[in-house]
Amino acid sequence: MSERTPSISVSRGQTHAGDGVADVMGLLYALEAAGVLSLFALYRLSAKAEPLASLLTVWGGLLIASVVSGAFLMWFVVRRCYQSQRAGSRAWMFGVASNVLVVSLLVLTTEVALRYLVVLKSYDEELGGFTLLPRQWRKVTAAYDAVLTKAESQPTYLVPDPTLGWTIAPSRKSENGMYLSSVEGLRSAEQGVSMKAEAATCRIALIGDSFTFGETVPYADTWGGILGSRLGGRCQILNFGVIGYGTDQVYLRYLKDVRPWHPDMVIFSFIDDDFRRAMSVYGFLTFPDGRFPFTKPRFILKGDEPELLLPPLASPREPFESASIHHLPGINYDVGYLPFEWDRAGWEWLARSYILRFLVSVYPLHELERPEVSLRETLKLNGILIAKLRQSILADGAKPLIVFFPQRQYLERKALEGIGTQVLQREKLPYIDVAGCMHRSVHADLFNPDGHFSTHGNLRAADCLADDVKAALQPAVTR
Repeated sequence: MSERTPSISVSRGQTHAGDGVADVMGLLYALEAAGVLSLFALYRLSAKAEPLASLLTVWGGLLIASVVSGAFLMWFVVRRCYQSQRAGSRAWMFGVASNVLVVSLLVLTTEVALRYLVVLKSYDEELGGFTLLPRQWRKVTAAYDAVLTKAESQPTYLVPDPTLGWTIAPSRKSENGMYLSSVEGLRSAEQGVSMKAEAATCRIALIGDSFTFGETVPYADTWGGILGSRLGGRCQILNFGVIGYGTDQVYLRYLKDVRPWHPDMVIFSFIDDDFRRAMSVYGFLTFPDGRFPFTKPRFILKGDEPELLLPPLASPREPFESASIHHLPGINYDVGYLPFEWDRAGWEWLARSYILRFLVSVYPLHELERPEVSLRETLKLNGILIAKLRQSILADGAKPLIVFFPQRQYLERKALEGIGTQVLQREKLPYIDVAGCMHRSVHADLFNPDGHFSTHGNLRAADCLADDVKAALQPAVTR
């Protein structure tokens, strides 16, 4: 029995040592969890306008709880290590080392895995369907510096315009060879052709965005080109559509470029996103694909009168010379600007960890609605602009035709009534909705993969419009 006593004593010593390691490791895990929670809560509270009042919110409570619990856990860790040391055991050292090793391996492995799974999208990074936050301004400026340097070394189809933001260059061919322009800067079937030189008994001007322009299809397959054929060649079709335009640019394009042609009819075709674009200032926020380094005109309301916010417009390079996106002129008037999505002073280090970036992307900061870009302001401003466009067309002796083009989600019944039709109904402006007509099409492939009308989609749009255009044009064609 006496011979077994030492072995029993050693076993208990090993048990106590093991318990010490487990105690220290458990306390350290809890302390680290409290630290992460307090850091996350602090990040969310840093966006609040009133820091003291924000302590009364849920995240404020979590911050207080995590800091207090962290302080107690730290005390327990120090006390447990001190007791272990006084007892002549170094188990606490093994516990600390084990914790550091396990946490370091876990963090390192997760960081490597996340970086491997990240998908690059222009200057943004996506992971698991989330855009990783914060978005980094330095990556934007680097990306657009490359875009602009390339544009300066070779002719581009779209060029800066001091009034419109951007427009179609005259007598130009796009990089992919699909888009050609006339000497007047209109989309045309031939490069360098003079549209004014063509004799015509009547002229129909098309104004709008990329759906009007006919993006992703050759000129002959655009609905405007097909409409000209449906009219038997009696009217000259002038395609003033420009890729990426909002309703504000369409209005200015009419005043600047269309009016001098004295068309018999002006067809303004739109999609819902055109109305959102009227609430934007910077092309890179509206189209984060590197194609639009331009600043666009932005109207604001003074009473019921629209007034331009930033005349004259900045050159393409100017915005990207700013030290921060938050310092750009008029940035608060851009609906695409979400301040908390971008890197902020004091939190730059956050971008170094993909674990933290993924966490703040899954649980993003709540953006407060700014009155400058609110739904109420969007409806009001667009309503005034469209009404003024229609009044200008009528005052010039032409016939306005406003046409709603549905996007894929509308024809598939995945979207309810959009903002465009809301604006027109609110202002009691007549318009043609071709969604019902297009929905009856036998072709399933009305759209190309990028969302624009395919060849069949353009054909169907032209057929759906032809009778309305013929009826409206009858007096002008026969005069």
